Amino acid sequence: MEPQRFVQHEPGPPTLFEQATDNDILAITTQSIHSARDSPQQSGNSATLLILAISSVSFEKGNFENYASTIRLAAATATRRLYVYLVHPVLACPPEQRAQNWTKVQRLSTFVYSTCVSASPLSDTVVLFDGWSGTSQLLWEQWKFIFANSRVNAFRVLGSLCEIQIIDEDGAKLPADSYDQSDSDAGGSFEESKTSSAIATVTVNGTFDHLHHGHKNHLALAAWLASETLICSISPDDYSLVERKKYSSVLQNYSIRSAAVERFLRLVKASGQHAGELNIQCVPKFSKLGAQVSEANIQAAVLSTESAYLSPKIAAARNEAGHSDIQFFTVDVVRGTESTANSANAMVGKLSSSNIRRIVSEQSRTFVLINGHAGAGKHSIAMALCSLIPQSRVIDNHLLADLADAICSRHSSNYSLLRGEIRRVMMDHITTNNETGPMTYIFTSNFSDSFLGTEAAVHFQESAARAHARFIPVNMICSREEIMRRVASPMRQRYSRAKLVDPDIAASIVDRKTMFEFDVESKLRIDVSSLTAEEAATEIFAHIEALV
Repeated sequence: MEPQRFVQHEPGPPTLFEQATDNDILAITTQSIHSARDSPQQSGNSATLLILAISSVSFEKGNFENYASTIRLAAATATRRLYVYLVHPVLACPPEQRAQNWTKVQRLSTFVYSTCVSASPLSDTVVLFDGWSGTSQLLWEQWKFIFANSRVNAFRVLGSLCEIQIIDEDGAKLPADSYDQSDSDAGGSFEESKTSSAIATVTVNGTFDHLHHGHKNHLALAAWLASETLICSISPDDYSLVERKKYSSVLQNYSIRSAAVERFLRLVKASGQHAGELNIQCVPKFSKLGAQVSEANIQAAVLSTESAYLSPKIAAARNEAGHSDIQFFTVDVVRGTESTANSANAMVGKLSSSNIRRIVSEQSRTFVLINGHAGAGKHSIAMALCSLIPQSRVIDNHLLADLADAICSRHSSNYSLLRGEIRRVMMDHITTNNETGPMTYIFTSNFSDSFLGTEAAVHFQESAARAHARFIPVNMICSREEIMRRVASPMRQRYSRAKLVDPDIAASIVDRKTMFEFDVESKLRIDVSSLTAEEAATEIFAHIEALV
């Protein structure tokens, strides 16, 4: 079959839609399919999109193996995030029809996540439901690859992001109604006659540590089931069961875990029909049964197949508390598979936070983030530390700042966005690059406790989690007087890059700027006021060694 050729309606680089003959997948190879709104944050942040229409036969039988090769192809090409946009009318059914379709929908979603894990165990995958998730979360993405198994659905979904026209072999634009309709039946339909009551409020329980594909599958399905509110009951840091978990030393704190849950749910349920605005509540879980018992006004609980045995206990506890009966729905386990990736070979069998924490504790990469005021000696200490650690490299904050300064003025309204984008591109490459082998990355920064500073600092921690690397934050303290002395030193004055050299400005920054500090077990707080760079580096090195 000759490839069909398409271009964007607006002037721009051509986009090819090629019909592959071996696996019947439409490969949309593009340098730049942009949304209708152009964003300065797109550069270097390319994602992959798979638009997957599910046939009525496959959906009714609950057998999706014929889509596995397509999913694996898309997952194998994704270097950042993979969006799998599932198309079937049942996914967009009204709330009162979701309970009756639960089994087939959860089986489909679990299959997709499991297949993505088998293709790329450490990938960042997000599964979206056509008609429920919406497409607004895709507007700001820049696409590396787009795949689809249905021309009609590809045009419809992409049409919400950019205007696309078909070009025939002679270069003439074809009207929209001449699009190939050969696969328009993909998706089937749901039965309008079978209805039941909508489930307004749904609960899920869990630790949700190092949010993985299994968590995403569980959360998204629970959100799809709920017509109004999803209550996520999350184990707090001081919960005794958390402390007894395997590899608890690398377990993320509650604020990180709850933020990751809410961020994912806002991503997967950005818009769509039949639901309006989903109310997402993340609450601490202080008992094994959590909100499934403590919340009186809930209608359903979503359990994993491994925790389904708790349903009689939950029902009994609710009855004892005088609460109404609830429905129980189960989600199958997302299973991993062995991989040849550096640290991914622990992903065998059930995908779990314990396996991920094991990888983190045994990982081959370490992120050391040295945070302190300008003039405290971060770069000198980082270089001294680098000399003590084999297979290490320093990435200091001036490498990023100098590049941003070369592009635009610090007074520009886009400067902060540019700095953030440079940082994201750098961290995306580091977290996805498995070719360096064992490596310790030593970062320096001067992040304050402001909103932007906190967001940037947490990005390093989240990147470490994504790379399954140890994260060791070093909070560097230095007295105001010593910073003024160091800033005025002749050596700093001769430094070729744009460093702060005015003692008065340095002092004013110390007076008004409070540095961000991580509250994690691996942190080190060190006062370097009276230490040489070598002495400080030796203390930091000893701390790192003690954590092994």
